[in-house]
Amino acid sequence: MKPRITDDIKKDLRRTIEEIIRRLNRRDLRREEIIRRSREIIRCSGRLTAQIVSEEYSDVNDMLNRLRECEKNVIELLNYYEEDPDLVRGGVSLQAFIEFCEASYLAHILYGSESLCNLNKKMPEEAIILGILDATGELKRMAINALGRFDIDNAEDMLNLMREIYNILSGTDYPDPLVPGYKHKIDVLRRNIEDLEALLSDMKTRKRIIDLFYEKSDLDNFSNT
Repeated sequence: MKPRITDDIKKDLRRTIEEIIRRLNRRDLRREEIIRRSREIIRCSGRLTAQIVSEEYSDVNDMLNRLRECEKNVIELLNYYEEDPDLVRGGVSLQAFIEFCEASYLAHILYGSESLCNLNKKMPEEAIILGILDATGELKRMAINALGRFDIDNAEDMLNLMREIYNILSGTDYPDPLVPGYKHKIDVLRRNIEDLEALLSDMKTRKRIIDLFYEKSDLDNFSNT
């Protein structure tokens, strides 16, 4: 029997192809909106993180309001995640979630605000953990700034928190397909802790020398009176 391509087969193929085109067009529009919102989240989160680290905020409520404004785009992105997770879980969208989690956890750590980035808000787990790890890098930066002001106690508090996070995570090992860049970020955290420990030890030594110098100066002044 010779194969025959009937009109019904042609119609069926046409219907299938046209339906696929409609669906792909919808997904493509959604993809463009996801990219737009992701870039906006990265911009606003990056600005907030830089301002938090530079300690520019005198009004914490203003900073939290800006974070909540940024969260609006995050919520929209999470809605897309529920509708079409393949378009959101990775690339620029994952980076947007990570940047927002970093800013959110810095505000949580430094100002005691409620974290806007948590599992209850359906945030991807990998974004939360990578955001926390990125936040530890900013804690190191702030600790160094504190040491520049001879605020050893503040720097030590930040170092202790970095150690605690590392101690919790150091026994874990997740592959890149599950948590992209996880092992590298853990290694960076360990090196940051070692660097900060060395700086803190050096600063404590310098402080002891300065204290001894002033103590001796006070004794000399007292003996000369």
